[in-house]
Amino acid sequence: GFGVCIWEWSGTSSNLVFNNPTLMNNANDGLLIGSQHGCTVSGVTVNGGTISGNGRGGIFIYRAPGWADGVIEDVSITQANISGNVGWGVAAIMPYETVIAEFNWWGARDGPSGEGPGSGDAVSSGVDYCPWLGATPGTSPMTYGVDPTSGPGDVAEAIAQMEPGD
Repeated sequence: GFGVCIWEWSGTSSNLVFNNPTLMNNANDGLLIGSQHGCTVSGVTVNGGTISGNGRGGIFIYRAPGWADGVIEDVSITQANISGNVGWGVAAIMPYETVIAEFNWWGARDGPSGEGPGSGDAVSSGVDYCPWLGATPGTSPMTYGVDPTSGPGDVAEAIAQMEPGD
């Protein structure tokens, strides 16, 4: 099963906010977001929480083949512990736009695997994972990681997040 399934079949779902969710040990996904032809899911925000031990993916965003007119937009995941998922940490299959998954812990100091440079939970293409947290959220002092191929903007974002002592 799924921890939470948001699948729009007939209209629009919008402005869905999950604060500190615990989405763990589901056979499929911790959070599944999908949209049918002509439907929209817009404004999904995950702030913090633990997304771990899920079978296919921690967060799986999916526009099925043939449903390319479905819209999934404005998805943001930050300050979450995304680790120990079997398949993906965050996967965006046929994304409508880039999924923002910055400032998360991926289970490894060197960041996410897959399209990422590290050995943590995998991210797919279409996921902006950089910068990431170098330890679980709430660790002090915190460290941050950036992909050396990503450009100076990510370094500036990481510096802007730092607290005294980081």
